[in-house]
Amino acid sequence: MKNREYLHDVKNRFKNSITFKNTVLNSLLFSIVLLLFFIAIAASNAKYVFYGTYINIQEHSQAITAMLSEENLSNNFLEKYANATNISITIYDEAMNKVAQYGKPLKMAKTTFTYKENNNCKVNIDKNIEYSLDTQINNKKCTIVIMKSLEGELKYFGIILTTLTVGFFILLILVLVIGSVNLRNMLRSIHFIHEQQNRFVSDVSHELRTPLHVIQGYADLLDRWGKDDRKVLEEVIVSLKNESKNMIGLVESLLFLAHIDSDKNAPKIEKAYFYIDELISEIVKDMQMIDKEHTYIIVPFNHMKIFGDIMMIRQALRIIFDNCKKYTQENGSIIIEVKQKNNAIQVIISDNGIGIGKEDLPFVFDRFYKADKSRNRTKGGSGLGLPIAKWIVESHEGSISIESNVGTTVTIILPTP
Repeated sequence: MKNREYLHDVKNRFKNSITFKNTVLNSLLFSIVLLLFFIAIAASNAKYVFYGTYINIQEHSQAITAMLSEENLSNNFLEKYANATNISITIYDEAMNKVAQYGKPLKMAKTTFTYKENNNCKVNIDKNIEYSLDTQINNKKCTIVIMKSLEGELKYFGIILTTLTVGFFILLILVLVIGSVNLRNMLRSIHFIHEQQNRFVSDVSHELRTPLHVIQGYADLLDRWGKDDRKVLEEVIVSLKNESKNMIGLVESLLFLAHIDSDKNAPKIEKAYFYIDELISEIVKDMQMIDKEHTYIIVPFNHMKIFGDIMMIRQALRIIFDNCKKYTQENGSIIIEVKQKNNAIQVIISDNGIGIGKEDLPFVFDRFYKADKSRNRTKGGSGLGLPIAKWIVESHEGSISIESNVGTTVTIILPTP
């Protein structure tokens, strides 16, 4: 119920948000522009079709005027011409009395579109086009009216208009569907972020609550017994130092991850050329100084130069070495091998420790994930090291993978310059 109420609240807030209003406004503007675009196409097609017919009938008028000026022209010839060209020819005298009619008679509607080309010519358009020309034949004033049916042109224009209308509504539906999908995806993203935030707060609270309870417990122990018992005092001091160290590590990891998630404060990768073998030797030397319980074995390899941020790569390798140390039993071995394959360098770090269960392998790079929470509590793990190492490696256009059969093997692949 809480989840549904939250989603309903998110939807209401989103509908009232600027993002939603802008999305709706953009969709409406796009629809209007689309409609105007289709209207322009329809108008241009109409102009092209009707203008072509107009030019054609104008040519007919000129030809008929020339033919009527010939003395020996027979009425039968004009009749044949009208039928062959599918036009109607009507001749009126000066008093607008009909003198002659050739071809199939056509009538104009009461309401027409009238266009005056000049004082002598007038064009009327409805379902037919009427071209009226005032002229003189044999020194007598007359009016020649030529009419042509626009049935074919109107049918063609209707097909174009229907196609454009269907196309407009299809595109409009697509715009609405895409907009709806985008809005749904945005709501899902908001819901996912909310769940991630809740999980993050819960995990952080859990991680901080445990060491704080431990510190409080040792403080109570110190208050009761540590004042007079030197042994208890020393034990409490060591434990408080360990817990505070774990808390500092946790906070630093959280800050690093917060910077990763921030576009403005993301850690800068300052790349330079360096030898990976020298860096690994240095890290192993440091580990041997602080860790006397494990054996570190470096498989001999040649100088290999890479281009990257040495401090970042050092941090990623330290995280891997620290995990191997934590989860490998006393007197166990940690083996480091470096290979060059194609245009990449492979850093392979393996141990013979307790390993990772197959069911846990897909999640080891998730933040706060722990294969065994009780085990990680005693080892001081927070579940943030591997996500940080993964981000560092991928920021160098590399990859990191983990396999676990007997012990654990971590393979880091980095591109060579």
